[in-house]
Amino acid sequence: MAASGAELAIDCGSGGTRAWRRRPGGGVERVPWPGGGRAPVLSEALSSAVGREAFAAGVRQLPAAPFIGATAGLRHALERGTLTEDHVDALRALLPAGAVVSVLSPLDEAQYELRALRRAYPDSTAAMLSLGGKSMQLGREGCLASLPFAMHLGYDLLQSAGPSWPADVAAAQRAYATAAASAVSLQGLQLLDGLVAGVTDAVDVGEALGLLDAPPLPRDALLQALTDCVGKFRDMSRDRLARADFLLLARALAVHAAAAAMLAPGASFVFPSAGRVSWTEGFFLAAGARDG
Repeated sequence: MAASGAELAIDCGSGGTRAWRRRPGGGVERVPWPGGGRAPVLSEALSSAVGREAFAAGVRQLPAAPFIGATAGLRHALERGTLTEDHVDALRALLPAGAVVSVLSPLDEAQYELRALRRAYPDSTAAMLSLGGKSMQLGREGCLASLPFAMHLGYDLLQSAGPSWPADVAAAQRAYATAAASAVSLQGLQLLDGLVAGVTDAVDVGEALGLLDAPPLPRDALLQALTDCVGKFRDMSRDRLARADFLLLARALAVHAAAAAMLAPGASFVFPSAGRVSWTEGFFLAAGARDG
């Protein structure tokens, strides 16, 4: 892990790279990537010397040496063997003094996100369901878990044209249900009861459903709302869908699968508008707690 005094953290996810600065009064704010362009996706940049140098060049132009945290995109690449620790070490050799690269474990990511949620809602004890590109973190203190799938599972399947659009949507639904059941069985996960909050990219699903900051939905009502959302996309023509539609559909399918597998019958669900948290905020909070 980085030194606790880090003032910048870079979130290297499966779909993008974002730099964040710790605010003096608490919270985080985005820092533009040097040069004004889109920051390289770390799991893509690491595979070549040119990509590593482009990433490191951006880091060298930041106002301070950052903590660089890689999440599920790099975790999956290392697990599959498409990238190795040698690729990560080659990047480290290019970074400025004080910069640290760490591959966050699923539970580290979950703990940081939960800390950020608690800061946004200090009086809440709600469990969280955090949706990312290639993993989902969920649970509450003492009972955190990670599901090794998220938006990309369905998005990639939906982009591959099959016999018919409704059949493709049904295939994606089955893939999510199978992945969720497998994760629950292999990890021996316990159902979440009480109130559960959808955070990070799950907030986009809540916004599309018109449920931001709405009263808590019982589990079955949430599942029905998600089923209705999926049905609307299934009944459309594939060629009428934009990239944003495919993203939303995949996210809705992911949340539905996780909720169906992990929410207890008496659980309820909310989509808080302040739920677009970043694990980087939790990282800074944890660092501050260590300093204290």
